[in-house]
Amino acid sequence: MAYQNWRPPYPPAPPQNGTGGSYYQQPPPPPPAVAQVDPFRSYYADRLRQLTFNSRPLIQELSVMAMQQRDGKNWDAMKAVVEEIETAVLRVRS
Repeated sequence: MAYQNWRPPYPPAPPQNGTGGSYYQQPPPPPPAVAQVDPFRSYYADRLRQLTFNSRPLIQELSVMAMQQRDGKNWDAMKAVVEEIETAVLRVRS
């Protein structure tokens, strides 16, 4: 019979080494993500924390910063502005 001498076109798999049965070694898991510090958010939050009384120059500065991000279509920064204002309001309420 012709099938008796047939061999597959690829080398046989190596024997299992007791690690769970996978032929190919799995790649290592990716390193944990490092939190990126947003300098705009940090600065905006810091200036917002300094707003402890009705200070027109500080309010104007915060407003101008927010409008610049809006005009530049920097939606991540705009989200940061909203979140920081919400946090500040909740901090004052408690």
